[in-house]
Amino acid sequence: MPLFTTFTEPVRVKYISTILSKATIFNVLIAILTLVIPYLICYRMQGFWLILETFREQPQVLFKHQALAILEVKNADGTQSNLIWTTFPGHRSMVDSKVFPFIRSREPDVNYDAVKDYLDIDITFPLQKDESVFAAHIVLLFEYKLKTFTNLEMESMVYAGYVAGSNGSSYEFTGDLSLVQKQPLWSRHYDNRFNNDVVPRHSLNSKDYSLGKIIKEYAARNVSTTLKNKYELWTTSGSSYTKEFSIIGKIMYTEDSYQCWAGIWQMLKWAWIQYFCVFIVVYSILRAFQRTVYKARLFETVLVVPWEKRHVQMNF
Repeated sequence: MPLFTTFTEPVRVKYISTILSKATIFNVLIAILTLVIPYLICYRMQGFWLILETFREQPQVLFKHQALAILEVKNADGTQSNLIWTTFPGHRSMVDSKVFPFIRSREPDVNYDAVKDYLDIDITFPLQKDESVFAAHIVLLFEYKLKTFTNLEMESMVYAGYVAGSNGSSYEFTGDLSLVQKQPLWSRHYDNRFNNDVVPRHSLNSKDYSLGKIIKEYAARNVSTTLKNKYELWTTSGSSYTKEFSIIGKIMYTEDSYQCWAGIWQMLKWAWIQYFCVFIVVYSILRAFQRTVYKARLFETVLVVPWEKRHVQMNF
Protein backbone atom coordinates (compact mmCIF):
# COMPACT_ATOMS: atom_id res chain seq x y z
CA MET A 1 0.00 0.00 0.00
CA PRO A 2 1.49 3.40 -0.95
CA LEU A 3 2.29 5.88 1.83
CA PHE A 4 1.61 9.61 1.91
CA THR A 5 2.28 12.43 4.33
CA THR A 6 -0.68 13.23 6.56
CA PHE A 7 0.87 15.78 8.88
CA THR A 8 4.14 17.69 9.30
CA GLU A 9 5.60 19.48 12.29
CA PRO A 10 8.86 21.43 12.49
CA VAL A 11 11.53 20.43 14.97
CA ARG A 12 12.63 23.28 17.21
CA VAL A 13 16.31 23.22 18.08
CA LYS A 14 17.65 25.40 20.91
CA TYR A 15 21.12 26.88 21.21
CA ILE A 16 21.72 27.75 24.85
CA SER A 17 24.36 30.06 26.23
CA THR A 18 24.94 32.35 29.19
CA ILE A 19 23.81 35.97 29.29
CA LEU A 20 27.37 37.29 29.16
CA SER A 21 28.60 35.46 26.08
CA LYS A 22 29.53 36.09 22.48
CA ALA A 23 26.31 34.41 21.32
CA THR A 24 24.19 36.81 23.39
CA ILE A 25 26.07 39.84 22.06
CA PHE A 26 25.58 38.49 18.54
CA ASN A 27 21.82 38.15 19.11
CA VAL A 28 21.56 41.70 20.47
CA LEU A 29 23.46 43.00 17.44
CA ILE A 30 21.15 41.12 15.06
CA ALA A 31 18.07 42.53 16.85
CA ILE A 32 19.40 46.09 16.61
CA LEU A 33 20.24 45.70 12.92
CA THR A 34 16.80 44.21 12.24
CA LEU A 35 15.15 47.35 13.65
CA VAL A 36 17.58 50.00 12.41
CA ILE A 37 18.34 48.86 8.85
CA PRO A 38 14.69 49.14 7.60
CA TYR A 39 14.45 52.67 9.04
CA LEU A 40 17.71 53.77 7.38
CA ILE A 41 16.67 52.30 4.03
CA CYS A 42 13.24 53.98 4.12
CA TYR A 43 14.67 57.29 5.31
CA ARG A 44 17.36 57.39 2.61
CA MET A 45 14.79 56.63 -0.09
CA GLN A 46 13.03 59.93 0.80
CA GLY A 47 9.36 60.35 1.59
CA PHE A 48 9.46 58.26 4.76
CA TRP A 49 7.77 60.93 6.88
CA LEU A 50 4.61 62.33 5.32
CA ILE A 51 4.88 66.10 5.73
CA LEU A 52 2.14 67.40 3.42
CA GLU A 53 -1.18 66.00 2.30
CA THR A 54 -3.06 67.10 -0.82
CA PHE A 55 -6.85 67.15 -0.89
CA ARG A 56 -9.52 68.12 -3.41
CA GLU A 57 -12.73 69.85 -2.42
CA GLN A 58 -15.31 72.20 -3.86
CA PRO A 59 -15.31 75.27 -1.61
CA GLN A 60 -18.43 76.89 -0.23
CA VAL A 61 -18.35 80.32 -1.86
CA LEU A 62 -20.85 83.13 -1.44
CA PHE A 63 -20.76 86.50 -3.17
CA LYS A 64 -20.98 89.17 -0.45
CA HIS A 65 -22.49 91.81 -2.80
CA GLN A 66 -19.51 94.03 -2.04
CA ALA A 67 -17.76 95.47 -5.08
CA LEU A 68 -15.70 98.29 -6.51
CA ALA A 69 -15.88 99.20 -10.20
CA ILE A 70 -13.82 101.82 -12.01
CA LEU A 71 -14.33 102.91 -15.62
CA GLU A 72 -11.66 105.00 -17.31
CA VAL A 73 -13.39 107.32 -19.79
CA LYS A 74 -12.46 109.96 -22.33
CA ASN A 75 -14.55 113.04 -22.78
CA ALA A 76 -15.29 114.88 -26.01
CA ASP A 77 -12.56 117.45 -25.29
CA GLY A 78 -9.95 114.67 -24.90
CA THR A 79 -9.69 114.82 -21.12
CA GLN A 80 -9.73 111.62 -19.09
CA SER A 81 -11.64 110.86 -15.92
CA ASN A 82 -12.82 107.92 -13.83
CA LEU A 83 -16.35 106.75 -13.20
CA ILE A 84 -16.37 105.05 -9.80
CA TRP A 85 -19.08 102.89 -8.32
CA THR A 86 -18.64 101.19 -4.96
CA THR A 87 -20.63 99.55 -2.18
CA PHE A 88 -18.10 100.56 0.51
CA PRO A 89 -19.67 103.20 2.80
CA GLY A 90 -16.40 105.00 3.53
CA HIS A 91 -15.52 105.28 -0.13
CA ARG A 92 -18.98 106.46 -1.17
CA SER A 93 -18.82 109.32 1.31
CA MET A 94 -15.64 110.59 -0.37
CA VAL A 95 -16.59 110.04 -4.03
CA ASP A 96 -18.86 112.62 -5.60
CA SER A 97 -20.26 110.26 -8.18
CA LYS A 98 -23.64 110.15 -9.82
CA VAL A 99 -23.09 106.68 -11.25
CA PHE A 100 -26.12 104.45 -10.67
CA PRO A 101 -25.60 101.17 -12.54
CA PHE A 102 -28.13 98.44 -13.10
CA ILE A 103 -26.90 95.24 -11.41
CA ARG A 104 -27.98 91.64 -11.89
CA SER A 105 -26.37 88.67 -10.16
CA ARG A 106 -27.21 85.07 -9.37
CA GLU A 107 -25.47 82.06 -7.80
CA PRO A 108 -27.23 78.85 -8.86
CA ASP A 109 -26.79 75.41 -7.34
CA VAL A 110 -26.82 73.29 -10.48
CA ASN A 111 -26.56 69.82 -8.92
CA TYR A 112 -28.57 70.60 -5.75
CA ASP A 113 -25.79 69.68 -3.30
CA ALA A 114 -26.25 72.83 -1.17
CA VAL A 115 -23.05 74.33 -2.63
CA LYS A 116 -23.15 77.24 -5.10
CA ASP A 117 -21.56 76.39 -8.45
CA TYR A 118 -20.88 79.77 -10.07
CA LEU A 119 -21.62 83.49 -10.06
CA ASP A 120 -23.22 85.34 -12.96
CA ILE A 121 -22.96 89.12 -12.65
CA ASP A 122 -23.92 91.88 -15.07
CA ILE A 123 -23.32 95.55 -14.23
CA THR A 124 -24.54 98.12 -16.75
CA PHE A 125 -23.39 101.74 -16.43
CA PRO A 126 -25.27 104.59 -18.14
CA LEU A 127 -22.93 107.02 -19.92
CA GLN A 128 -23.13 110.65 -20.90
CA LYS A 129 -23.22 111.54 -24.58
CA ASP A 130 -19.62 112.74 -24.62
CA GLU A 131 -18.13 109.79 -22.66
CA SER A 132 -16.37 106.75 -24.12
CA VAL A 133 -14.87 103.91 -22.05
CA PHE A 134 -11.39 102.59 -22.86
CA ALA A 135 -10.63 100.65 -19.64
CA ALA A 136 -12.62 98.80 -16.97
CA HIS A 137 -11.66 97.41 -13.54
CA ILE A 138 -13.74 95.53 -11.00
CA VAL A 139 -13.13 94.07 -7.53
CA LEU A 140 -15.57 91.51 -6.09
CA LEU A 141 -15.55 90.17 -2.52
CA PHE A 142 -16.53 86.64 -1.49
CA GLU A 143 -17.01 84.49 1.58
CA TYR A 144 -14.81 81.41 1.10
CA LYS A 145 -15.01 78.21 3.20
CA LEU A 146 -13.38 74.77 3.22
CA LYS A 147 -15.00 72.21 5.52
CA THR A 148 -14.09 68.60 4.64
CA PHE A 149 -10.38 68.15 5.43
CA THR A 150 -9.66 71.53 7.01
CA ASN A 151 -11.84 74.23 8.51
CA LEU A 152 -10.94 77.43 6.69
CA GLU A 153 -13.02 80.58 6.66
CA MET A 154 -11.84 83.77 4.97
CA GLU A 155 -12.88 86.76 2.94
CA SER A 156 -11.49 86.47 -0.57
CA MET A 157 -11.30 88.76 -3.57
CA VAL A 158 -11.40 88.58 -7.34
CA TYR A 159 -9.97 91.29 -9.57
CA ALA A 160 -10.66 91.58 -13.28
CA GLY A 161 -9.63 94.40 -15.57
CA TYR A 162 -8.92 95.33 -19.16
CA VAL A 163 -7.27 98.31 -20.85
CA ALA A 164 -8.17 98.69 -24.52
CA GLY A 165 -6.91 100.90 -27.31
CA SER A 166 -10.40 101.83 -28.45
CA ASN A 167 -13.67 102.68 -26.80
CA GLY A 168 -15.90 99.76 -25.96
CA SER A 169 -19.47 98.89 -25.14
CA SER A 170 -18.81 95.90 -22.84
CA TYR A 171 -16.15 93.93 -21.04
CA GLU A 172 -16.76 90.22 -20.48
CA PHE A 173 -14.66 87.79 -18.46
CA THR A 174 -14.96 84.23 -17.21
CA GLY A 175 -12.72 82.02 -15.10
CA ASP A 176 -12.37 79.57 -12.23
CA LEU A 177 -12.06 80.81 -8.67
CA SER A 178 -8.85 79.13 -7.51
CA LEU A 179 -7.10 78.97 -4.14
CA VAL A 180 -3.55 80.33 -3.92
CA GLN A 181 -1.35 79.03 -1.06
CA LYS A 182 2.04 80.28 0.05
CA GLN A 183 1.97 77.96 3.05
CA PRO A 184 0.02 74.77 3.89
CA LEU A 185 -3.16 74.82 5.91
CA TRP A 186 -3.62 72.99 9.21
CA SER A 187 -5.46 69.70 8.86
CA ARG A 188 -8.63 69.41 10.99
CA HIS A 189 -8.03 72.84 12.56
CA TYR A 190 -10.23 75.94 12.47
CA ASP A 191 -8.41 78.70 10.60
CA ASN A 192 -9.86 82.22 10.46
CA ARG A 193 -6.61 84.20 10.15
CA PHE A 194 -7.77 85.73 6.88
CA ASN A 195 -11.41 86.22 7.77
CA ASN A 196 -11.04 89.99 7.87
CA ASP A 197 -11.81 92.86 5.51
CA VAL A 198 -9.83 92.78 2.29
CA VAL A 199 -10.88 96.39 1.77
CA PRO A 200 -11.49 98.60 4.86
CA ARG A 201 -15.09 99.48 4.02
CA HIS A 202 -15.48 102.31 6.53
CA SER A 203 -12.08 103.92 6.11
CA LEU A 204 -12.02 107.63 5.30
CA ASN A 205 -8.52 107.45 3.82
CA SER A 206 -8.70 107.57 0.03
CA LYS A 207 -5.44 105.60 -0.29
CA ASP A 208 -7.16 102.54 1.19
CA TYR A 209 -9.32 102.32 -1.94
CA SER A 210 -6.48 102.55 -4.44
CA LEU A 211 -6.56 99.55 -6.78
CA GLY A 212 -2.79 99.23 -6.61
CA LYS A 213 -2.79 99.15 -2.80
CA ILE A 214 -5.69 96.69 -2.62
CA ILE A 215 -4.08 94.27 -5.08
CA LYS A 216 -0.60 94.45 -3.50
CA GLU A 217 -1.86 93.84 0.03
CA TYR A 218 -4.13 91.01 -1.09
CA ALA A 219 -1.37 89.33 -3.11
CA ALA A 220 0.88 89.43 -0.02
CA ARG A 221 -1.50 87.17 1.94
CA ASN A 222 -0.40 83.58 2.55
CA VAL A 223 -3.81 82.28 1.47
CA SER A 224 -5.85 84.04 -1.21
CA THR A 225 -7.87 83.41 -4.36
CA THR A 226 -7.45 84.35 -7.99
CA LEU A 227 -9.06 83.74 -11.36
CA LYS A 228 -7.52 80.88 -13.32
CA ASN A 229 -8.43 79.60 -16.75
CA LYS A 230 -9.40 83.18 -17.43
CA TYR A 231 -10.84 84.44 -20.72
CA GLU A 232 -11.64 88.06 -21.56
CA LEU A 233 -13.54 89.79 -24.34
CA TRP A 234 -13.61 93.51 -25.06
CA THR A 235 -16.46 94.53 -27.36
CA THR A 236 -15.75 97.71 -29.27
CA SER A 237 -18.38 100.30 -29.95
CA GLY A 238 -19.58 100.90 -33.48
CA SER A 239 -19.68 104.65 -32.91
CA SER A 240 -17.57 107.19 -31.09
CA TYR A 241 -19.87 107.20 -28.07
CA THR A 242 -22.23 104.69 -26.47
CA LYS A 243 -25.18 105.14 -24.17
CA GLU A 244 -24.09 102.45 -21.73
CA PHE A 245 -21.22 100.16 -20.82
CA SER A 246 -21.55 96.66 -19.34
CA ILE A 247 -19.23 94.51 -17.22
CA ILE A 248 -20.33 90.89 -17.57
CA GLY A 249 -18.64 88.19 -15.54
CA LYS A 250 -18.99 84.49 -14.84
CA ILE A 251 -16.92 83.05 -11.98
CA MET A 252 -17.09 79.28 -11.51
CA TYR A 253 -16.65 77.70 -8.08
CA THR A 254 -14.87 74.55 -9.20
CA GLU A 255 -13.33 71.72 -7.18
CA ASP A 256 -9.83 72.75 -6.18
CA SER A 257 -6.68 71.18 -4.72
CA TYR A 258 -5.00 72.41 -1.55
CA GLN A 259 -2.25 71.25 0.79
CA CYS A 260 -2.34 70.67 4.55
CA TRP A 261 0.26 69.76 7.14
CA ALA A 262 -0.03 66.04 7.85
CA GLY A 263 -1.36 65.04 11.26
CA ILE A 264 0.60 62.76 13.61
CA TRP A 265 -1.56 59.72 12.86
CA GLN A 266 -1.26 60.21 9.11
CA MET A 267 2.53 60.46 9.48
CA LEU A 268 2.75 57.26 11.55
CA LYS A 269 0.41 55.35 9.24
CA TRP A 270 2.39 56.34 6.14
CA ALA A 271 5.76 55.55 7.80
CA TRP A 272 4.59 52.21 9.25
CA ILE A 273 3.49 50.83 5.87
CA GLN A 274 6.90 51.56 4.33
CA TYR A 275 8.84 50.38 7.37
CA PHE A 276 6.97 47.08 7.67
CA CYS A 277 7.50 46.18 3.99
CA VAL A 278 11.27 46.64 4.29
CA PHE A 279 11.35 45.05 7.76
CA ILE A 280 10.01 41.73 6.44
CA VAL A 281 12.82 41.48 3.86
CA VAL A 282 15.57 42.52 6.29
CA TYR A 283 14.26 40.20 9.01
CA SER A 284 14.23 37.22 6.63
CA ILE A 285 17.81 37.87 5.47
CA LEU A 286 19.23 38.39 8.97
CA ARG A 287 17.29 35.41 10.31
CA ALA A 288 18.82 33.18 7.64
CA PHE A 289 22.28 34.59 8.42
CA GLN A 290 21.73 33.98 12.15
CA ARG A 291 20.68 30.38 11.48
CA THR A 292 23.78 29.77 9.36
CA VAL A 293 26.07 31.14 12.07
CA TYR A 294 24.63 28.86 14.76
CA LYS A 295 24.63 25.79 12.53
CA ALA A 296 28.29 26.41 11.81
CA ARG A 297 28.91 26.44 15.61
CA LEU A 298 30.89 29.67 15.48
CA PHE A 299 29.90 30.40 19.09
CA GLU A 300 30.19 28.14 22.11
CA THR A 301 26.62 27.01 22.83
CA VAL A 302 24.79 23.88 23.98
CA LEU A 303 22.52 22.26 21.41
CA VAL A 304 19.19 21.03 22.79
CA VAL A 305 16.88 18.90 20.62
CA PRO A 306 13.36 17.74 21.58
CA TRP A 307 14.22 14.03 21.71
CA GLU A 308 17.04 14.57 24.21
CA LYS A 309 15.55 15.60 27.54
CA ARG A 310 18.33 16.56 29.88
CA HIS A 311 19.28 19.10 32.47
CA VAL A 312 21.68 21.60 30.98
CA GLN A 313 24.37 23.07 33.19
CA MET A 314 26.58 25.78 31.73
CA ASN A 315 30.21 25.59 32.83
CA PHE A 316 31.79 28.05 30.42
